[in-house]
Amino acid sequence: MTTRSLQTELRTRILLQLRSAYKHNMEEGLCSPNAWFILDQSVAQALDFCYQGLFDLEFLENFTEFGPLIGCGLSMPCIRNCTSLSVFDTVMTNYDAFLNFIDCHTDLLDTLKVLGESESYQMNVQIDGIQIELKKGIEHASELIDNEIRASFKEIMEPVNHRRSVYYILVQQSNFINEMLAEGEVDEKQAKFLLKELDQKIAKMKTSSLKIRQLTSIELLSGATDLITIFG
Repeated sequence: MTTRSLQTELRTRILLQLRSAYKHNMEEGLCSPNAWFILDQSVAQALDFCYQGLFDLEFLENFTEFGPLIGCGLSMPCIRNCTSLSVFDTVMTNYDAFLNFIDCHTDLLDTLKVLGESESYQMNVQIDGIQIELKKGIEHASELIDNEIRASFKEIMEPVNHRRSVYYILVQQSNFINEMLAEGEVDEKQAKFLLKELDQKIAKMKTSSLKIRQLTSIELLSGATDLITIFG
């Protein structure tokens, strides 16, 4: 097997493992369905270019771009809050997607380190190269979270994290009820009633009003400087 074909095979396996990990996180409530869809699409597109490199992050960036009009709205204090609220769902989805990207890539990086200890020299060389690609992706995704999400949308990051936490808890409760139902530990009628209640809570959470904090003048000033850099 040539070096290039070996690299292609390794990248393909990695992307397929990432796709599986994203789905697992979605089922566990660690990743929203919208974020999972974006991540899954980024993997699907990256699979076509495995012979060149790991490009899942590049495709993820394309799916999660904010337009220049958002930058203009954020740079104007009089409409900043309205702008942030108008893109709340998008910000939360993008934030969710990048966090899951980092978590799953980090787990895979740890797995490759262990795998490399038991492989041949030729395979180890290829694994080392893949690890470098994964590390670069993790570092860049972390920069995107800090510079393009946390720095740009400071006033809504608290409710974003709160909703992600509540969603995780509700999904875990739903999974627990389904497990009890499968084991025959709860009546089917009662289980359906409880699951319906949880579904309603999730739906209500998505449409509930948001409480955002007002930024100080210093934060607004530093934010404006950041936005000039980000949105040009």
